Amino acid sequence: MWLSDRRIFLALSGALLVGCELQPAHQMQSVDQILSSITLETPRDRRSFYFRNALEERLGSSDPAPRYGLSYQLSTAASRSAIAPDGRSLRQQVEGTVTFMLRDLTNNAVVYTQNRRAFVGYSTNGSSAAIQTAARDAERRLMQQLSDEVIRDLMFYGAE
Repeated sequence: MWLSDRRIFLALSGALLVGCELQPAHQMQSVDQILSSITLETPRDRRSFYFRNALEERLGSSDPAPRYGLSYQLSTAASRSAIAPDGRSLRQQVEGTVTFMLRDLTNNAVVYTQNRRAFVGYSTNGSSAAIQTAARDAERRLMQQLSDEVIRDLMFYGAE
């Protein structure tokens, strides 16, 4: 008897929910508008080139008359994370930090600032060419992770 009452309750509550118009808690259009109206600073080195490319990939095409400017400062530090008994490094860990500021270009005021950290690792076993390739790949992956963090933060900023 109790089981059939629960089924009726679930069926009625489901019917009531169908009549409701579900809307997101925050308007996503404003987030898209903010992300598409951001201009990025020119890269200065390989790291900032990787970072900017990753950001552009996520932001998509920008507005011809951007409202916001994104400036950023990148730093990285490498450390040995696995050491062989003879003292050779077997793995490297690279930690990166990005500090970024979103400026309103109409009055040059900083509207949002934040810093984020991420890390990646790579093997240092192999030839010098293999190690150099792994190091560059790790740098590219690190910049991708940091750009994902920046985009996530900007989305949260836009949703407020």
